[in-house]
Amino acid sequence: MKKTTYLIISFLLITPLLRGQNTCETAVEANVGSATTVGTINGTAPTLICDSALNEDVANNGAWYTYTATVTGSANIFTNHDAPPYLDTNMFVYTGSCGDLECLANNDDRTFTDFRSEVNIPITQGTTYFIVFDNRWSAAGFNFLITESEVDCGEPISLPYSENFNDIETIVSCWDFVDNDGDNINWHLESDNSSSDNYVVSESQKIGLALTPDNWLISPAIDLTPYNSNDTVELSWEIRAPDVDSPNDNYSVYISTGNTVNDFLNGTLLFNEEPGANGAGGSTLVQRSVDITSEAGQIIYFAFRHHDTPESQLEIHLDNVAIDFTLTNSEYSMENLAHFYQPQQEILTIKSPNHNFKNLKLYNHLGQLVFYQSHQNAMKEIYNLSQIANATYIAKVQFDDGNSLTFQFPKY
Repeated sequence: MKKTTYLIISFLLITPLLRGQNTCETAVEANVGSATTVGTINGTAPTLICDSALNEDVANNGAWYTYTATVTGSANIFTNHDAPPYLDTNMFVYTGSCGDLECLANNDDRTFTDFRSEVNIPITQGTTYFIVFDNRWSAAGFNFLITESEVDCGEPISLPYSENFNDIETIVSCWDFVDNDGDNINWHLESDNSSSDNYVVSESQKIGLALTPDNWLISPAIDLTPYNSNDTVELSWEIRAPDVDSPNDNYSVYISTGNTVNDFLNGTLLFNEEPGANGAGGSTLVQRSVDITSEAGQIIYFAFRHHDTPESQLEIHLDNVAIDFTLTNSEYSMENLAHFYQPQQEILTIKSPNHNFKNLKLYNHLGQLVFYQSHQNAMKEIYNLSQIANATYIAKVQFDDGNSLTFQFPKY
């Protein structure tokens, strides 16, 4: 997966050269958090070539390493991370065992001008992964660095929900990327050269080769249980096909209470289009939206599928996915709930003149629960928020009868 992301700046002591990594069976455990040095690449070449759909260059030799995750979340693996010279490297990451390997990720070049390799992969604590470098471009030695990020995908995410794809660790850990056509070319993160803002990309052509994508990008679980058919719940996103001469990559949006491909195929098709036919061909992201109120009252997942694309297309870009809601029950409107924050004391006061409420939950921008306090028969409560960081939070007030109201406020 090619991903343009942050650089890891490190002043680490490089460990002594590791020997004996010449085959899968003799692969050496790589370091985590400190550099591992690869000697001359002269071992057994990998035979499972994850980018074989794009590259017919077959290497003669390889260098094999294992890595066992110490946390659940994501890992970044980055070659020549510290200082020049930056060699041209090629990397594969596998799961499974030596007799039954499966491609998890691969990268040849980080960008068109940076020939180092970098991947971000989802990891599960205690699972062992195989990292292999080959001599496709060079047999010279180099070093690589593995850094881990612990991510708790947690409970289903409450509304309002938004995702701009800038938190790489959360995207890698909590979204599912499914390469259903099996060519190992999938949705992946990229960013414009002029910006650090990420978006996700799926391709139907790469380096001049036509592809037949069936790529799925599947969301984390989203909590719609507080809402009902009297409310309005809307899913929105931004899309573009950047090549104005090839703007008709076909994509669909699905929703389901399960998160497998079959769940979505047996679920609800919400939307389908070729972006260029609807004004989204070119450099500008164009917003789309669809009503999903029919799914209220459930835990749901949604998916973007790039598939059945006409010939001679290129790629699509997706960004700024959101789910928002409007409560139509006037009895439970924000007019009947007062709240105010006092920054000097770091306290939040909530009043409800007409209804008792039983708890308050605060969620950060990732949808993670960071504060919870329950009580009985309250119509006014004061909450001490000194233990949580300054940020903008989503507050969810739950009433005794099961209804709820949600609002956003900044803590500063």
